[in-house]
Amino acid sequence: MLLSVIIVHYRVPLYLAQCLYSLEVALAGKEAEIIVVDNDSQPNDTISLINRFTQVRWIAPGENIGFAAACNLGWRQSSGQYILFLNPDTLITAQSIDSCLGQLIKNNKVGAVGCRLVNGFGYFLPESKRSLPSLFSAGCKLTGLSTLFPRSAIFNQYAMGNVDSKDSCAVEVLTGAYLLVLRKALDEVEGFDEAFFLYGEDVDFCRRMGVAGYSCWYEGGTTVIHFKGASSRERGRHYFNHFYRAMMVYCNKYYPFPVKNILQAAIFIRQQLHWAWSALRHAMFPQKSFLPDSFRFTLVSNGGESKQLIQPLLESYHLQLRVEEVSWATWISNSKDTKHQPQPSVVVFCIDQLSLDEVVNWRAQNPDDQPCYYWYVKSDGLVGPENALSLQAE
Repeated sequence: MLLSVIIVHYRVPLYLAQCLYSLEVALAGKEAEIIVVDNDSQPNDTISLINRFTQVRWIAPGENIGFAAACNLGWRQSSGQYILFLNPDTLITAQSIDSCLGQLIKNNKVGAVGCRLVNGFGYFLPESKRSLPSLFSAGCKLTGLSTLFPRSAIFNQYAMGNVDSKDSCAVEVLTGAYLLVLRKALDEVEGFDEAFFLYGEDVDFCRRMGVAGYSCWYEGGTTVIHFKGASSRERGRHYFNHFYRAMMVYCNKYYPFPVKNILQAAIFIRQQLHWAWSALRHAMFPQKSFLPDSFRFTLVSNGGESKQLIQPLLESYHLQLRVEEVSWATWISNSKDTKHQPQPSVVVFCIDQLSLDEVVNWRAQNPDDQPCYYWYVKSDGLVGPENALSLQAE
């Protein structure tokens, strides 16, 4: 087996469905397998997916064992020479797989490859390429210097601010949202450290890869959409604490006394301040619910597939006549004008004859904040950067 794709899923079935649809296209003609480790999902969430994606191998631990442990469970039951760890809230293209696989195959010193991740709006996600954290880079982050000087090789050292996101280069840390790894390297470092329940496991893993003599490579010329945080969104302080706990685990593992104690105290203070600021901000500016019937929906396609979406939208959200269909070429030429129309507009990219590769590449070159969704033909949900919409009428 050439490639095994490992997806750890936690209660985001609409996102997972779109991810699996994108993989069907991206893996066409390749010797590959897909394994989903279902971390404590509700039975009704995945029954339809299991029936629909019969080629996928499903593993159910029976509880939420954490991201690192679930990744280990998946790859140890796989047979691929190369292992792709992929988040369920991603949309992947054939180009991204081909490009990263090619880099891993041709260079035996490279143990892991990642690529350029953008969110659903098309904005670059800086965690795609990073340096190992240091005391100095942590200080720059805590004091805001990295934000003030985003392109600085010194003050934004952690996010490699001096390296353009479209440049390919060797890096020290890649993100676990899209991480293609040589199986031999995984065996040598014994996978992910399960002391990290959620967050931080990718930093630790890449660090241990470097110690084992392998390098990490960032492919800036290929793009994947990562909606980022779909599994943790709306779960408040529980996931907030996991983020800072991961920092504590990392400090305890790699820094000696008394440095680690000082750092852990600083992290605790930062955690409390961060939480207090977040709570205050949400109290002053509560997040508004997305109301589909307040928007006009523009369905973008290259054929008649958008017609299959109109009726489910009308039935699910009572949109009446506020749905229009346009071609990809027409939408591109008019997209800049949609922001000035009196009624807010939501664009839905209907993926079928309109290829995801084309949409992803265009979106990465033209990021904006207009509400948008992505929909594979015949799927029962739309996924976007801020939420997902089910097409099952209540």
